[in-house]
Amino acid sequence: MSLAETPEAKLPAGKPIRHAELHTARDAHTCDLCGSDDRMVIGRIGRDFRPLVTVVCRNCGLMRHDPMPSEQAQREYYEKNYRLSYKGAAEPRERDYRRDRQRAEARLELLAPVLKPGMRILDVGSGSGTFMLLARERGYDVHGIEPDVNYAKRLREKFNLPVHSGPWDTAELPEGAYDLVTMHHVLEHVRRPTAAIQQIHRWAADGAHFYLSVPNIKNPNASPFNRNQPAHLYGFSNETLTMVALKAGFALADVPNTGNTDLVFRKLPAPPENWFIYPQHGAEMVKFFNDHTFVKYLLRPVAYRRFVQQIKRGLFGR
Repeated sequence: MSLAETPEAKLPAGKPIRHAELHTARDAHTCDLCGSDDRMVIGRIGRDFRPLVTVVCRNCGLMRHDPMPSEQAQREYYEKNYRLSYKGAAEPRERDYRRDRQRAEARLELLAPVLKPGMRILDVGSGSGTFMLLARERGYDVHGIEPDVNYAKRLREKFNLPVHSGPWDTAELPEGAYDLVTMHHVLEHVRRPTAAIQQIHRWAADGAHFYLSVPNIKNPNASPFNRNQPAHLYGFSNETLTMVALKAGFALADVPNTGNTDLVFRKLPAPPENWFIYPQHGAEMVKFFNDHTFVKYLLRPVAYRRFVQQIKRGLFGR
């Protein structure tokens, strides 16, 4: 039986989805960006040492799990268990707030060219709420979406933030209402990224901007082992991130973008017909993954420098 023919594993009704069960409740999935099922396997073991098949699309270069977690497994995991099983805590810790505030300030600095007084901002995947709080302090009208039930409740009750509790596709928000939508390290967790950004296009006002940030799967210094994270369903490069946004109706904005995988887009009236602007990228990513295997990574000094850095972060909470 091929990967594409793998049947969806069924879970008993009402059973809570734990971290490990994302590996067992799965169904087949073609490339979300281009629809191709032509892929190369680049990993078979997850970061938690459980079986996990990771592939790269030979046509467009998008990396993904294949097969994917089922809709049921994905939804229940993020509603109740992601923060505890993946972050090690059911509520934000002080070090989480420090880190999140630094990231929120960097996000606002990048967005400075498009920010206007009183603008309405939607933050998809609000997490600890630090970005929303900082934006509200600066006078913006902020709204959020947070799938974790407890996190969303905490943001509403403790900070009086208007946050929808649940996945993006359960939020009933007004169309054309937001001047800026932000999505920081969320898209890699979403089972249908193209559909998610298409929905954001509907929520965004004419002329609105969209900030999108994900880990850079094309980082040559990153550990190949980190590609196979159970909760990271997709891995994006600058090219695939640009194309998925363009396919949904967002083009790169005329601002000082980083050139990495944290980018600012502007809303187009409609998606262009020619969104596949990097036709050679599939072949480029196949070559990249062949050139950056785990064995080759272990032969480079950067592997051991990063290992020491991770130990320090664990010891000192940085």
